[in-house]
Amino acid sequence: GGYNEIILFGNLILLLGWQVTVEGLPAWWRWFALGLLGGLGWWVNGAIITPLIVVGLLGLRHFRTQNWHSYLIALSAFFIGSAPWWIYNLNHDWAALDFLLNNKPPPDVKPLTIIDKLLAFGLIGLSTLYGFRFHWEARFQESGLSLLAAVIYLLLITDALTGFYAKMRRKHFSVPGVDRFPPVWALYGALFAVFMLSPFQDATGRYLLPLWVPTAIGVSVGLLRLSRWHPLLPAVGMGIILAFHAGAVLRTVDIEAQLNENLLSTREDEQALIDFLENNNYRYGYTSYWISYRTMFQTGESIIFDTSLPYDMQGYRLHNNRYVPYVDAVKNANEVVWITQNFPRLDDMIEDAFMRAGIRYQTQDIGVYRIYYDLSERVIPADFNLNSPEPIPDRDEYMKETDLDPVSSADQ
Repeated sequence: GGYNEIILFGNLILLLGWQVTVEGLPAWWRWFALGLLGGLGWWVNGAIITPLIVVGLLGLRHFRTQNWHSYLIALSAFFIGSAPWWIYNLNHDWAALDFLLNNKPPPDVKPLTIIDKLLAFGLIGLSTLYGFRFHWEARFQESGLSLLAAVIYLLLITDALTGFYAKMRRKHFSVPGVDRFPPVWALYGALFAVFMLSPFQDATGRYLLPLWVPTAIGVSVGLLRLSRWHPLLPAVGMGIILAFHAGAVLRTVDIEAQLNENLLSTREDEQALIDFLENNNYRYGYTSYWISYRTMFQTGESIIFDTSLPYDMQGYRLHNNRYVPYVDAVKNANEVVWITQNFPRLDDMIEDAFMRAGIRYQTQDIGVYRIYYDLSERVIPADFNLNSPEPIPDRDEYMKETDLDPVSSADQ
């Protein structure tokens, strides 16, 4: 996903950008590192655009024609770092650039309106950023510490607004703290603009990572200003906020990366699945989202999947099959396997479909996985409408609709 890299690269870009523009530190290696990290970030995850915009604004503010050689160093380093991205584009009709410029929500995802985006960014995104909601949950954290933390944040907002009002009264239009660290505010503006003006619409939290460290700096500046009200307020506020976040970390210390228990798997089962496929010379197949990309990554793409099967009763998500070259590779393969994960209802449907089509097959159960292999005929999920974005009917409803005797195909 590149989220860890965005935290690391994004903050290093801000630091280096500040040093070479505002502080004017002349070392050539800083310009080279700035460009190289920007290029690597661009290749890894397009969200790097937010710190790059901020550094670009700082560069314009402190532009010097005599620094042309430094700008050239940074630009050259950017192309070096992002070289894989350009090479891919040149060999795939500029597909990555087209994705950025013309990306639209998948057919089964309703686009957000401007009002929806405002609410998503303000209520969902910022509440996650400041720790009041876990990005995988809809509800807010409810505790005494969360209430105290909210009071501290309200104090910071009140202090900033009163300071802004006082400055306006004196005809001096700068917000307290802005002149000390403008990238904090500029980064919020850049990310907000990208979120509002682009087709992108995920405000659950992970794409707000470029804001995390600058947000901490902004909160620290705000806490220091509270000393004007009482000398102990900054320490008290910091203690409450740290305790609030520490409590959230402790509540999630044992959480699984996969929140759906039916989709949990062990490393041993994953390796056994890979071993079975490799030992039987199966390199291509059809499976679901939570199997395909993980397995392809673990095998270095020596095994390739078309992600065309559903993984729960909600049915197939059209946006799960994300990478066309994988789809094409499986389409051109002579032999394929089908793989499900702890989904008996889907297994019933597959086995019923194979039985109706007269397809012979073998199965191998490995932990939570079921592998359908040695198929007598090469078929795809679309042949049986298994990649339809409709909810999967329960067994009784399915039997009633298809007028079948409720006996599994395995028993038959």
